[in-house]
Amino acid sequence: MTPSVWLAMASLCAGLFVQVAVFAFMLGRLSQRVTTLERDGSALQGIRDAVTKLTVQMDTAQGDISHISRDVSGLQRSLSNIVTDRASKAIELPATPRPRRRGAST
Repeated sequence: MTPSVWLAMASLCAGLFVQVAVFAFMLGRLSQRVTTLERDGSALQGIRDAVTKLTVQMDTAQGDISHISRDVSGLQRSLSNIVTDRASKAIELPATPRPRRRGAST
């Protein structure tokens, strides 16, 4: 074989080696990124759990607030009825005196 063929074969092998090295480097970087994402994902899992727990607590609190609101509305109606009843008794006007009949003796 001529030297130019050997030079072409060496260039081809060197090019292939460089391509494999770059591919291995990129694959290593990709693996490192996946590892970082997995680590960040597991760190975020705690936050996700906390958000879920907070959402459940907010739903429970909203139900409790609705229940308290109904109770307060009932209490307000009761107090309003009591005040109206007492006010009507306090403002109750005496009966107007009836005019005496003529000719009636006392």
